[in-house]
Amino acid sequence: MVMTVNKSDEFFISIAKQGVHSFIFVGVKSKGEHHILARVGKVMDADVSCSVLRAAFFSTKAFISYEEFSKQPGRKIPIGYAAYDITYEQYLGFIALLEELQARDNIAYPCFKPAEENGNEVNLQWTAQRTEVTHKIPLKPEAENIIKESHSLNLSSTCRHGALSLLDYVRGHEQTIHNVSSKFFRDLPLHTNLVADDGEKFPVRDPVTKRIRQHCYLRPDSKMPFYILPSPPSAFKDLEPLKKRVLTELYMQMEDMLQVAPESAETEQKFNLLKELYIEKVGKNNETINDFIASLTSWREDHKKDINSLRKTYFFDYFITRHSATEKMFDRFDEYFTNPASVKA
Repeated sequence: MVMTVNKSDEFFISIAKQGVHSFIFVGVKSKGEHHILARVGKVMDADVSCSVLRAAFFSTKAFISYEEFSKQPGRKIPIGYAAYDITYEQYLGFIALLEELQARDNIAYPCFKPAEENGNEVNLQWTAQRTEVTHKIPLKPEAENIIKESHSLNLSSTCRHGALSLLDYVRGHEQTIHNVSSKFFRDLPLHTNLVADDGEKFPVRDPVTKRIRQHCYLRPDSKMPFYILPSPPSAFKDLEPLKKRVLTELYMQMEDMLQVAPESAETEQKFNLLKELYIEKVGKNNETINDFIASLTSWREDHKKDINSLRKTYFFDYFITRHSATEKMFDRFDEYFTNPASVKA
C-alpha cells in the first residue's frame, strides 16, 4: 500500500495504553483524516522462562516489538492516549531509530516509510526495508541509550518507561511531558478507540490458524475527537519573557481543558481555537511586543463568545455568574499587558 502525504501535514506521536501495556504509535493527519504510520512497544522476551515473576522482582530480557496495526474490518480497540505534534523530519528520525534496532536485533519493523519525495509531496510505502530516503538519516547521540534500555524489563524500566523514552527521543528532551505518569499502571489523560477502517481491505494470513483474513489498518476513531498538542514554548528559543509567559499559560490551558468533557464538540472546538492561536503566535517570534499585545487583545474581542462559554454547567449557574478558565486566563493576560516589562517568563 502507498499513501501520499505532504511534508506540511500534521505528523504526530502518541503514547498509548491498552490494558496495562503502554506503547507508541506515530501517525499523520492528512486531508482531515488521521492515519497510523508505525506502532511499537517494549515487551518481555518470550524465550525467557518465568518472565512475569522475574520482571516483578528482578529484571528480564526484553525488546522493542513491532505491534500490529491492522485488524479485521470494524474491530475497535479501546486505548488511553496523549498525542503530540512532530515534524516530518522528526518522523524520519523515528524511522532511522527503528531501522537501527532492526539491524542490531534482527527484528522487522514494517511501517509506512517515505519511498519517494517530490518537493513537499511524499509517497509512503508499507515496508520493513530501508528506502532511498531513510538510509540517509543520521541517528541522535541518545540512540545508544534507547537501544541499551530496550533490552531489559524491570520496575524501573517498564513498557511505560520505554514508551516515554521513545517520545523524548523523537520530540527532544526539552519538551517536557507534564500530564503523563511514568508508572505503567496509571491511566493516560485521554481515551479513544483504534478502529480498523483505514484504507482498502487486504489479505493477511493468521499465524495460528493459517487462514487468510481480510484486514484494514487501524486509526483513531473518526467519530471521537483526537487531540494533538503542539510543541510547548520550551521548544522555541529566544522567546521574550512576556511572550513565553503568555504562551506557557496558553499551552497549559490547552492541556487542562481536556480534563473536562473531552468527548464534547464544544471542547473540541475550543481546543482547536486556542491551538490555532498558539501556533500563530509561536510562528511570529519576530512580532514586536506592542503588536503581540494588540493582536491578542483583538483576538479576545473577536472570540469573546467562545472564550466565555462554559463547557460544563450546573444548576446553580442559573443563580450566579461563573467565568470560564479561558476567560480568567485572558484576564491575567490583560494584567500582564499593563506592564509588559515587569513580566517574568
